[in-house]
Formats: sequence, C-alpha cells, structure tokens
Amino acid sequence: MTTAVIIVAAGSGSRLGSPLPKAFVSVAGVPMLAHALSALSEWSRWDSLVLVVPEGYRAPARALATGIESVHVTVGGETRGDS
Repeated sequence: MTTAVIIVAAGSGSRLGSPLPKAFVSVAGVPMLAHALSALSEWSRWDSLVLVVPEGYRAPARALATGIESVHVTVGGETRGDS
C-alpha cells in the first residue's frame, strides 16, 4: 500500500493580519509550514508528499521541503474546498 500526505497550506492568512500567506508566517522564528514538515519528517509511514500552496509560493515551499524526497508542490484554489 502507498501512502500520500497532503498538506493544504494555501490559506491567505488574512485573519492573522499578515501580508504573508499563513503557512509562511513565522512562529518562534520558523514558518508554520516548516514546523509541519519537521513533524512529518519524524513519521516514516508515508511515500509521497503533496504541498498545496498559494500562487507564487511554489519555490519557497520547495525550499522549505529541501531534503524531503517525493515532494510535489501545487497551487491551491480560491477556497480550501477548491484546493
């Protein structure tokens, strides 16, 4: 059996009042998406990872996922359901 993990990280962060999308806002000096990727790296039961990010954030997401194999980055939709 193959297991894929999907991290839906395309939120705008508007409720946070941030100019950055939510996944790229820092908590304790580290982007939220990096915290999620760090936690995921401790779990070895997945085969591929899909990161769903806002338009224009594919490259930053790939940079945060450096060293993780089988990562696919795609752009999310207008709403979480669209993503």
